[in-house]
Amino acid sequence: MMQRKGWLAGFAIVGVLGGCSGDARPGSVAGDGGLVLSTPDLGTIMLSDAGSTLDIVIVTDAPPTDFGPLQDVVQVDRPVVQTDAGDAGARLDAPTSDVVLVTDTGPDAGRTLRSFCGFTPTEMLALAVRTSSCLNEPPQELIAQMFRPSYWQGGLIGSRPCTILRAALLNRGGCTGFLLDALKIAVEPSPGGTCASPIIGCRTPAPGHATATTCRNGLIISEECQYVTGTAECLSSVGAVGCRPQALETAPCTDATPARCYNGRLQRCVGGAFVHTLDCDTSLTTCDATSSECVGLGGACTGDVDRCDGTRIQQCRGGHLHSNDCGFLVPGSTCQTVGGHSFCGSATMCDPTTSPPGGTCEGNTLVLCVGGALARVDCVSAGFLACGIGGCTH
Repeated sequence: MMQRKGWLAGFAIVGVLGGCSGDARPGSVAGDGGLVLSTPDLGTIMLSDAGSTLDIVIVTDAPPTDFGPLQDVVQVDRPVVQTDAGDAGARLDAPTSDVVLVTDTGPDAGRTLRSFCGFTPTEMLALAVRTSSCLNEPPQELIAQMFRPSYWQGGLIGSRPCTILRAALLNRGGCTGFLLDALKIAVEPSPGGTCASPIIGCRTPAPGHATATTCRNGLIISEECQYVTGTAECLSSVGAVGCRPQALETAPCTDATPARCYNGRLQRCVGGAFVHTLDCDTSLTTCDATSSECVGLGGACTGDVDRCDGTRIQQCRGGHLHSNDCGFLVPGSTCQTVGGHSFCGSATMCDPTTSPPGGTCEGNTLVLCVGGALARVDCVSAGFLACGIGGCTH
């Protein structure tokens, strides 16, 4: 993933957001206590919320797993390629502390991509539990999606720079601290607990603080544009809302203007300017403005079924097969298959694609399948009220 002038664009379109539900959970508690995990390799692990997020105390004598360094990681300048005749100038992507470009050694060797954050399975689980509990998402579905390369091409969490996500994991302020303080995402219950429409539009809660506001899972979600793209301007049109990108990344347009590709990103016209929708470079796929999708480089395919291509994960992207190295996404993981379903992970004791979407409860302990391994999260120790239908409640 690549940081652009400090932030990545937020974007929402009707049909992209999931269905809305009236099953909103109660309000947030004051703080997080930590995560308690049980893994086959390490035994019981406490992720303390007393210090930095991922202070790990191993209570068994087993040594910690050493995933080793990320493979094929080089830090380079990404050349700017103007892929649309209407591009208003070129943008220079200068390296920052959050810029890591990975050279792929697979069948699409020679291209570089904006790398994933390289979260360990434990970090990915901590991020998924916090996100799902605070945004009313099914935790098992979310952790399974986070282990897929396509998850990180956009969306509320996937489009955030890695430095911002890591800072969010360090926050000790419960859902308010995780979402509002760290990610600059304001959340409030929707009246009646339902969403009349997934798109609400632009709001200005204070001068110079425009927000792109949507509704999902019974929650009104507002992203402050200044912290999303670095510009304090929200744009909206029929069925879409987004934050204006930096000047060199956009161009004048109308709602009738077709989508376009710009430096590996799919852009759509919203409120008179192009805004980002998908970042195809995160998974080495190709931006296709005609189909408005990220397209794979392999043969034709249909559906959304993952399969193993050796140790790589192969997905159907825009009607074409595409493979990615699982280790780029989660260090130490390879492609696994359980019950005919393939996924990135490091074990085969469970199937994340068929496990209950909301996980299962053992008292106040939430049990999830993480990359093929069972993981247990003590919801109370993690700062939530209990384990209930749909995951940890708050």
